[in-house]
Amino acid sequence: MNAFSVRILALVALLAVVGASSAQDDEDKKAASEQKKLAIGFLKKAAIDKIATAETENIQLFTTYPEAKAKTLAESAQKVAMFARKTLKFEDATKLWKGKLTVYVFSDPRTLVAFYRAVEQKKLERDSWFAVNARNDPTYAMIGIDRGEKATDTEISNDVSTIVAATVLNKKAGTGPTTGTLPDWLQIGFGRAMVLRGDSKITAVSAYKAKVKTLVSGSKTKPSAVRANELWEGEKSKDYDLVAASFVEYLVYGPESEKFASILSNFKPTATGAQPTFAAILTELEWKPESLDSGWKKWVTTGK
Repeated sequence: MNAFSVRILALVALLAVVGASSAQDDEDKKAASEQKKLAIGFLKKAAIDKIATAETENIQLFTTYPEAKAKTLAESAQKVAMFARKTLKFEDATKLWKGKLTVYVFSDPRTLVAFYRAVEQKKLERDSWFAVNARNDPTYAMIGIDRGEKATDTEISNDVSTIVAATVLNKKAGTGPTTGTLPDWLQIGFGRAMVLRGDSKITAVSAYKAKVKTLVSGSKTKPSAVRANELWEGEKSKDYDLVAASFVEYLVYGPESEKFASILSNFKPTATGAQPTFAAILTELEWKPESLDSGWKKWVTTGK
């Protein structure tokens, strides 16, 4: 085969790739457009009229917050979602979802409850401030900000990005409406960790690390009573989010981080249809809660 023929074959191959990519782009645009129509229909069904919208490469966001906030929320969520994707080591060719992820952000958690009921025809779990669907089309993240009127823009943005990152985590785990989502502490902890590592200023990260170290170390007069297993045993202290973020950060980045993929894969339902508990998964991985707790605390205080 002469050089000219080789160049022709290379050009044909390149055009085939470009054509396939273009067709995929067209399919994604069509899917995103349909998802947008569906989202607007859901919002109308729930009688939610005043909505601001914003779009990024992978996200379309609808919110009851003012128009000025919508773009910032979407852009921060996009950044954290891509950081979470990288952290979870998705293959480059893997699509996180068909079209775009639909993100609903409500400034009142009661609106979330009413909206979820209108969309899913069932009640949201009590005290939940978010709901995700990472498997079936349309994929979505629904968020009801529960911080009162004094919530800062940063707090609101962090809450939204946290749940978007949690949606990426559920995608990696393969959870969905028929399998159940991951435990709240794991979703929230992962999301908070992704926000801290992927979209926070150095000062915020330093303050977080100092706070966690103090929480774990305690003092001579008041030893720390915090335990990692309070997360999966149903306890919910005032430092719940902080403990969850730090503990999940340890699972993802700590000295035994290679087990994190196994943790996620083990959340698949059993033959009886029940989703395994985290305690059961630890038993399967031969990981004792006491060792896990001490390992986490050592990592927090020493960095290794």
